[in-house]
Amino acid sequence: MKKSKPLRKNAIKKHIKTLEEFSKNYSTIGIEATFRIEKNNKGGKSLYPLDVFILSTIIRSSSLTKGFCNEVNLNNPLCAVSIVRMHFDTLLNLYSLFIVKDPLKCSRRALKGKHIQQNKFIDESINSEAKISRAMSESNLLTIDGIRLYEYYSSYIHFSDQHMEKIMRKSKGEEFSISMPDGLIDSDLMILEGSKDMVEITRGLFALWKNLDKLKISNTNEA
Repeated sequence: MKKSKPLRKNAIKKHIKTLEEFSKNYSTIGIEATFRIEKNNKGGKSLYPLDVFILSTIIRSSSLTKGFCNEVNLNNPLCAVSIVRMHFDTLLNLYSLFIVKDPLKCSRRALKGKHIQQNKFIDESINSEAKISRAMSESNLLTIDGIRLYEYYSSYIHFSDQHMEKIMRKSKGEEFSISMPDGLIDSDLMILEGSKDMVEITRGLFALWKNLDKLKISNTNEA
């Protein structure tokens, strides 16, 4: 059963409020992440690329969270849901550190512009973002449907039927309203689903940042 517009608006406000609460904690999680890295580093320099990698995920996530909230406030749903895919990409890259054979090497390769799926994973069958997303769905560290998020939001990054279908819809009182078959998702529902998934992804990121001590770091001092 579909929610009425007032109920949708209230649900969206609740999700945005949750995201704004997360935004207040990015600085704290950044300090905690740095402390954990320094503790594991034991004075060496080998974790410097990993330090950069992890702190970059925090900065990017903070920026995208604020951007998503701004686009929702501007009633710009198509841009807002595109941000969800970028946010998920941050989660996908951070989670990969937990399932690659060598997180240090992975972070160094990332600094050189290598794609995350080009690393060697503990599960050697993983060789694509889709398979990383599937592994995420089965992780003990997360409670998230990675494959759904990957497949659904990827269509918003590349021009696709998602853009065409969701721009053209029945909408009373709006300019450029184009009649389409019943059952298409409206703008409010786009934002409702996007904000709900944005919260889910953000929770996943915070869960991983708080579990950095579980990274399988080798005892090498290679920079």
